[in-house]
Amino acid sequence: NNEQFVFGGGGWGQGNRVRFGGIGMGGGKVVTNDSVSVEIGYGFGLFEVGYALVNLKHLIITPQVGIGGYGVGLKIKALKAPTNLDSLLFYPGGKSQVSKGGLILSPSLALDIPINVIGLHLKGGYLYSPLNSGWTHEEFANIQGPDIKIKGPFVSIGVMFGGGK
Repeated sequence: NNEQFVFGGGGWGQGNRVRFGGIGMGGGKVVTNDSVSVEIGYGFGLFEVGYALVNLKHLIITPQVGIGGYGVGLKIKALKAPTNLDSLLFYPGGKSQVSKGGLILSPSLALDIPINVIGLHLKGGYLYSPLNSGWTHEEFANIQGPDIKIKGPFVSIGVMFGGGK
């Protein structure tokens, strides 16, 4: 699928109008057919800094910029044993793991609504990965593979704990 739901968490602190914090998110999926099972795992983490343009008791609006990294891993497992030596030489089966990673930049805008000790946190932004590694096989070093880059808009909704001025 082109769209994925991921889960994660984060935290930040704000002194006066300056905000520092970070987030981490990740997910995974297993796809299986008659002969192979493919498990994908992915995740990213960002350190973010921002400055609250609006800093009211029940509304904080903060543009932020984040920098961090991501990783993608594939585990490919054969589900059928070879039936003869020729098929074993052509397709040895077993399992392999490959991975890649890269740098992520993320401009975003956070909208926080503090209510006493809890609050609502909304954030929208864009993820962009300008630098990426190639695919690395667990036993054979670098291999060719698809050019996967993390990029695109995102929206997150969260509950703040410890909110309020």
